[in-house]
Amino acid sequence: MVLSSSGCIIEVVKNCLKLKKLFLTANRTVEDNDLMTITEYSSDMEQLDILGNHRISFEAAEKVLEKCENLKFFDVSFCGNLDKETVLRWTGRYPHVAIKRSFQEEN
Repeated sequence: MVLSSSGCIIEVVKNCLKLKKLFLTANRTVEDNDLMTITEYSSDMEQLDILGNHRISFEAAEKVLEKCENLKFFDVSFCGNLDKETVLRWTGRYPHVAIKRSFQEEN
């Protein structure tokens, strides 16, 4: 298991400056500091998948959209802190990015 708290995601991002795709799917240890490192070191990022990460804040996810100017696809499905209205606002503000958001309906 990859634990964000070990600093491994940050190290990968800092040492792979031409990283274009990163899949952090269902790694429930990913936190805002990981995304902030991506915004600082991964200007070439085109695709980021943080599906299922509940520790990600609105602010950190939006910073990815602001700073990763080459971003084309951002999957925030099942990220509990990112609601439908937020994603709709982002879609209007960042039309060059396909933002994917799926969620499970509560019964």
